[in-house]
Formats: sequence, C-alpha cells, structure tokens
Amino acid sequence: MLLDTDRFSVHPSQSTTENGHIPQTAVLGAKDRERYCNFCTVKPRIYGTEQVLKRIGNTYERLVMPAEKSPEQRTIAQLNDEFRRQRHDWYITRGAQSLPDLPGLLQAVQDFNTFTPDNDPYGEHDFGSIVWYQAKTFWKIDYYDQALQYWHDPLDPDCRRVLTVLLGSEY
Repeated sequence: MLLDTDRFSVHPSQSTTENGHIPQTAVLGAKDRERYCNFCTVKPRIYGTEQVLKRIGNTYERLVMPAEKSPEQRTIAQLNDEFRRQRHDWYITRGAQSLPDLPGLLQAVQDFNTFTPDNDPYGEHDFGSIVWYQAKTFWKIDYYDQALQYWHDPLDPDCRRVLTVLLGSEY
C-alpha cells in the first residue's frame, strides 16, 4: 500500500554506491538520513515512518510505509517473528539444502528484519528474500490447521505455522 510517493533526481556522480553498484532500493530511517542524502540531491521530507526509495532509472520513487498497522497485522507480525526465531516446523527444499553453509542461511532467515513494502505489503512478516552465495532464496510462512491439511486463521491459537526455505527458482 503506497500512502505517498515522490520522485527525486539522482545526480550522475551519485548514481552508484561506494562499491560501484547501482542501488535499486534505499531504506531511509532515522539513522540512515545521511546515507540517503549521498544517493540523491534533494533532502527528503520525514514523515515519522520508515521510507523506502525504489530506483527507477535516474530517479528514486519514495514509498512510504504505513505509519500504523492494524492491531491484527501487528499481532500476526509478532507471532510470525516469534515463530521464525524458534526454528521449528521449518521445511527446506532440496534446492536450498544444496546451498553452501545451510546453517548460516537458516540463521539469516531467523534474524531477517529487512521488511519493505515490496516484500511485506501487508505488514505480517510472513515472507522474505535473501541472496545467499549469489543464489536468490525465499522464505515463506503459511498457516495450517493442526493436521496440516487446510488453511487456518493466523490469529487463532490453534494455527500451526510452517516456514519453507526455498530457492527463487523453486517458487
């Protein structure tokens, strides 16, 4: 959900990061204001929310995340974060199992906190993407009944969460 968008021109000399890569997304939070200003020639307006800037050619489009989630979204996000940190009922596909340093990948999934409007449009923290040894990986939380047969309401205490780690090509 986009609440506000602005476009900013990027000065040609500032169109890459210090390591030479062209940034596709820049996250602007309180501690990142100076970093963002290195990417663009315009000082951003601060709305009190995390702001994500998506690169489109030589401009950034500001995507402002909603300041407030609904109580249901906050509860689901909290339950999903707690579940992800417990590391049980996780399924890892064959493709993901073939990656180097699988324990490191699982730790990265467990510690993931880079949620943006692109990967978390509903604010429920139920999906993430990690580039691991140059392979795009995804993780996804699904909600089932106790028998793992049918979808179940994620707010119901009887909901059984399942986290799947997979390669992007297996999605």
